Amino acid sequence: MGIENVFRFLEEKGVEAPSVDMNLVQDVEVDLLALNFSYIRATHQNILYREFRKSPSARDTPIAPSTASSKLVQAVHRKLLQTFRPNASTRIHVDGYPTAQKKKGRENRQKQRAEGAATLSDLAHQIEQIADSATSTSVNPRAQKRRLIRSARKARTSWAKARVIDTATRESLARGLREFGWTVCRCVGEADVCIANTAHQSPDNIVVASSDSDHLFHGAKTLLRQDPRTRSFTTYDIQKVQETLEVNQEQWAVAAVVTNNDYTKQVRGQTFAKNLDLVRDCDAPDRQGILDQYCVRLVEDAHRYGPAMDIFFNRVETIEDAATSNDRNLAMPH
Repeated sequence: MGIENVFRFLEEKGVEAPSVDMNLVQDVEVDLLALNFSYIRATHQNILYREFRKSPSARDTPIAPSTASSKLVQAVHRKLLQTFRPNASTRIHVDGYPTAQKKKGRENRQKQRAEGAATLSDLAHQIEQIADSATSTSVNPRAQKRRLIRSARKARTSWAKARVIDTATRESLARGLREFGWTVCRCVGEADVCIANTAHQSPDNIVVASSDSDHLFHGAKTLLRQDPRTRSFTTYDIQKVQETLEVNQEQWAVAAVVTNNDYTKQVRGQTFAKNLDLVRDCDAPDRQGILDQYCVRLVEDAHRYGPAMDIFFNRVETIEDAATSNDRNLAMPH
């Protein structure tokens, strides 16, 4: 998701985002899932669906140890080759374990998955009823066929919605891409936070390829984003973005924290544009002070933004996989 409606806002404000020749780009951090999420999700679902049709008795097809995993890696490898080359200057970051900070975003996806599974169950019952009525002489065969086709299409969509790119799938991608020669960072938590830590250690030098607007707020120098309409890459010089909008780095980070994101919800009625106007008028010298001033103006408690503050202020994640991390806090050096 990223920060809600940020790219649309930048476009409306006339912020420059010129096209870039990716053949000339060197030394780039690639947020794999954020850059290619739609493609990877669709490919993942199609592969699993084909595997499922081979063995429809299997309710959940495991991907990590299977042929399906290899097919997904090969597809993603080919996709990456359309833009990048496997060398040391192109680092592929793959998301790691679930984090407590991203619980809100994860719950939203789990809700969608549950809805997909429930709809699929209902459709299966409908299809059974249609099939049972096939022997009735009062049923129009053509109408019945149309109903079956419509139900089958809806079932395919609901089946896909119930699939997720889980930790095992991400691990398969990281391992498989390494075997193809890519330089891969298997991040402990979220890839954008991992890259943010890299940016913190190398200020003004980090170039990120991603469609996740969070990277605009993590300290990178440049964001390379694939335009969803033209599929060409555009470039955001983040310092110039801030200068165009007349905000400093501290105000910019606070605007990310208080706007709808994967970590916390914004105050009702607020938008990124409204939040930016408010923080622009805050004159505290640091992020916490600006956030406190913002909350005083809206009569809100700053603690509501705790998870987003962890990410955008401190680059801290709490890993939820107890077997791996014992639910410890990680301010991850990289």
